[in-house]
Amino acid sequence: LIKTDEAYNRIVELGKELIIEEGLQSFLGFLMENQYYINLWAAMIALESGNLEQNEILKVSEKNTLIDHCVETVERHLSSKTTKEQESNGKNWIERIRIRYNR
Repeated sequence: LIKTDEAYNRIVELGKELIIEEGLQSFLGFLMENQYYINLWAAMIALESGNLEQNEILKVSEKNTLIDHCVETVERHLSSKTTKEQESNGKNWIERIRIRYNR
């Protein structure tokens, strides 16, 4: 969850392009993918740049809001295979996201 390298920036830009071209709900179909951290990247990109509506429901789940599902996805990843620094950075990032979206 550290955002310091060029690869991160390229992934985020690709995500933003996909959101613009395909729409947010279509992009968030990647939340169902569990390989290569695709669901984590999709959740983070959507929360950072998706300008999510407070109560919009994620179509693929039909019960969770987009925001809640994305935050839960990031939190699940924080609890596994992370260093102490990554965990700390991730918790700080989630706190900023929760404030941004009034969660």
